[in-house]
Amino acid sequence: LAPGGYALFVSTIEARKNHALAFRAWRRLLDELGPERVPSLVFAGRIGWMVADLMQQIENTGHLGGKLVIVENADDATLAALYAEARFTLFPSHYEGWGLPVSESLSFGKVCIASSAAAVPEAGGDVCLYHAPDSVTEAVALYRRTITEPALVPALEARIRAEYRPTPWSETARAVLDALR
Repeated sequence: LAPGGYALFVSTIEARKNHALAFRAWRRLLDELGPERVPSLVFAGRIGWMVADLMQQIENTGHLGGKLVIVENADDATLAALYAEARFTLFPSHYEGWGLPVSESLSFGKVCIASSAAAVPEAGGDVCLYHAPDSVTEAVALYRRTITEPALVPALEARIRAEYRPTPWSETARAVLDALR
């Protein structure tokens, strides 16, 4: 994987994480822009449940003609390297209690295009780009912008550096303890 030559989706590959949307969106991007213009898509995570159909589609397309890479069981160092060298990240999940991959992406200063559902916007705040988790059209439009507008990603990364402040674990623990009182 070439630095900056891929988009990263970190998550167990399972139905609620919505890898199917990412797959369909990437397929559309490849048809519209051509493989030479579209970065590779990396799914970093173990294969979970309810994705047999998706995995068969991935296999049937030859991993989108080699433009889809699956990295299973990545250790922390590998994940850090993947985040550091990604062009941008995506997280189109249907439902999350928080959205840790969004927070991780932002902590690495990376643009994250994420679902507008559940708690994901709470994790990403105002520094992510959001789409409805069921809208391939909205997702494709945002992914296309990050690919075809060269100034967009650096501008968003500058905004992340200036505005993003991760939620410390101590603050999370305090909130949980306060809720239990």
